[in-house]
Amino acid sequence: MGYINLKERYFLLRHLEKIKIHVCREEQSLITSILGKIRFPDILFTPAEYRFLKTVIVSCLHDAMDQKDEIQVNFLRCLFSKIEQYACQEE
Repeated sequence: MGYINLKERYFLLRHLEKIKIHVCREEQSLITSILGKIRFPDILFTPAEYRFLKTVIVSCLHDAMDQKDEIQVNFLRCLFSKIEQYACQEE
């Protein structure tokens, strides 16, 4: 399983902070929970948090594809596969 490195964690922290004010209360509580957990090396998310992260990453991936940013697309695909692996292990 791939380890979520500091660059990937920083991306998630930055992006989640940015969208936090634009989402509903339920998603805000998920973001708050994720932000509290992502700072630690042994990340254990709930299934709802994994689903939310996967949705966020897919949205970012679509934006990167629209902008034809190949570096960002590859970065997000790698991050998505890591999140998916973590989610599969938890189930």
